[in-house]
Amino acid sequence: TDWYGTTEAIIDPWIITQSRYDLPDRIDEENGTLTLVFDLDTEEIKKELNLSSNYVEATIPQLNGYNPISVSLKEGTGETSYDETTRKFTITKNAVTDDSGKITTSVSRKLYNKIEVVYPLEAYNTLGNDSVSIKIPVSTYYEGYNNPNTEFQNPYKSNIASTTIVANYSNPKGNVANLYITVGKYVSTPNYHYMVSKRKPLRLYNEISSEEKDDLYTVRWEAFTGTDGESNGLVLKENKDGETQKKDTFIKADSTEDSMEDITTNVGIYLTNADSILGKDGEIRVYNEDTGDLVHTFNSREWNRYNSSNPYRYETSIKHIKVETSSTAANSSLYVYNIKELDDDQIVETYTREEFDELQYIKSNLTMYLDGQYIGTKTHQAYYEAPYSIANISLNKKVLSTQTTEKGINIEINVAANEANNQEKWRNGTFLIKIPDEILDVKINETIVNSLLVNLDSSEVIENNEGKFIRIKTSNVNPTEYKITINVDITPDPRIATVTRDFKLYAINEECEDYYYSSSDTYDVDEDDNKLEKVNYKTTSINLVAPNTMLTNQSISDFDNTGTVIISPKIADLKPVYGNNDLEKQTAKVGAQLKNNYSSTISEVIMIGKIPFEGNTYVLSGGDLNSEFSTTMTSDGIVVPEGLQN
Repeated sequence: TDWYGTTEAIIDPWIITQSRYDLPDRIDEENGTLTLVFDLDTEEIKKELNLSSNYVEATIPQLNGYNPISVSLKEGTGETSYDETTRKFTITKNAVTDDSGKITTSVSRKLYNKIEVVYPLEAYNTLGNDSVSIKIPVSTYYEGYNNPNTEFQNPYKSNIASTTIVANYSNPKGNVANLYITVGKYVSTPNYHYMVSKRKPLRLYNEISSEEKDDLYTVRWEAFTGTDGESNGLVLKENKDGETQKKDTFIKADSTEDSMEDITTNVGIYLTNADSILGKDGEIRVYNEDTGDLVHTFNSREWNRYNSSNPYRYETSIKHIKVETSSTAANSSLYVYNIKELDDDQIVETYTREEFDELQYIKSNLTMYLDGQYIGTKTHQAYYEAPYSIANISLNKKVLSTQTTEKGINIEINVAANEANNQEKWRNGTFLIKIPDEILDVKINETIVNSLLVNLDSSEVIENNEGKFIRIKTSNVNPTEYKITINVDITPDPRIATVTRDFKLYAINEECEDYYYSSSDTYDVDEDDNKLEKVNYKTTSINLVAPNTMLTNQSISDFDNTGTVIISPKIADLKPVYGNNDLEKQTAKVGAQLKNNYSSTISEVIMIGKIPFEGNTYVLSGGDLNSEFSTTMTSDGIVVPEGLQN
């Protein structure tokens, strides 16, 4: 009943784009069905409350105008339902408690679900393609058991996390020849994914600049010839012969698509592994597919001149290209890197800022022919994502005794930014560290910023009715990356049992409004009275360990009219509460607590205490207490708890 907190839901970014290459195995000619599966993994990341439930919802799309025959949970647990009218599939997982309130069946923080969708085979056959792509809008939330008192939300319902999953299924043909396509840049931090950055359009939307050029992204085509791939040549292009020209598209958060025909063009190209597949006498011809004009012919003396930092640039941009080669060798690959440019002015003219934020992916297409034989068509999509900030927090000591003041602990805030991974550097950062309630006191000894480009404007401990905090304010003209080290003395509450708690970092970067690890501005980091805005949120844990001994502690209370309680080793400042002419004496209540933290029973305990008066001495050493005033015991004397009075 004394515990309270919040919950936060995310959908695992690993599963947002899914590709499977077993489409033929999913076709059941006898029963006339096509069975597709996709993963839907969720996670609760605050880790503050025991979870009471998880709710997952997926809107299953039609396939070529056909509704699913059935939708079911292939892997995972929970109660499921499917509404054929709305095509909404739901999974509900609830914790179970006994009569005493103890959780007997829990809800895991991370849940793995595999959903199976069965379509009529006619939906696939009428597509006329050798690949299938479905886009599934999904959402989830968690609920957690919270403090039941009226000022708290119980159960606490998290945010509703939502996204669109894109699942691709393909059917490569030919003599084990194959093709692959990837869009954008592959990054590994903070998770592995392909992405195209929204950095430059956002500079226009935010009026940081009036013009942005060279907003480039790469679409990589890979052709593998296979064991029987000795041929008269291969062809790579976007569309299948006789089909309407395919285009790159934006996939929006609601799973609909917008053509990028007026927004993206090919401006360059480079090639790798051509020597292996074509030999020294080979050549690669690049055509403008719309006009049929030959744009350029590469031979072995030329194709290795160009690379990612020095691609071949077309004289004029081209909407769609086709690549043809001379004779190919077997078991070899050719990699074609298409450099595409986004027209950011056209983006800003076409989309409002709110609409732009809803653009979630960039999708592209690839078709391959080998020796005139159609091999297949594949698609791929990359996240179209805004740049984001990351600030991490760490401690150089993770285990503290509850019985001493730990001196010289370093709290580190690291705002390192890798722009290659779409991360923004920091400007005018404000940082707020929420100290665990089980820590009585924090004293800052020193705060150091490791960059001469960053000014430390303030570093202070704040205590209010929401708890204890360390607030750091910095300023700098040019965005940069740096580390803040706060050297502190930490005094845990000596009354507590062993616990693990979190230091919580909330931070704001004036250079960027998006954060990869985010939370609402619960404690108003920038003091603008807006607690709904998003801020950086990261935590680091600390273990507060109560030793296996007899533990004693002391408190002082009832010395003012605000109910203050001071726990030793903190010091009570007994300022007079009466007027100068009032002769009443000020009183205070001293409390002593004993805690048996041994594993067995103890007895014959003797307590010896002394109250302050001039000339009094320490119990063990006999040294002077150096009291500069004298106190007397009140008529209430010593109050012993009822359970100990005998």
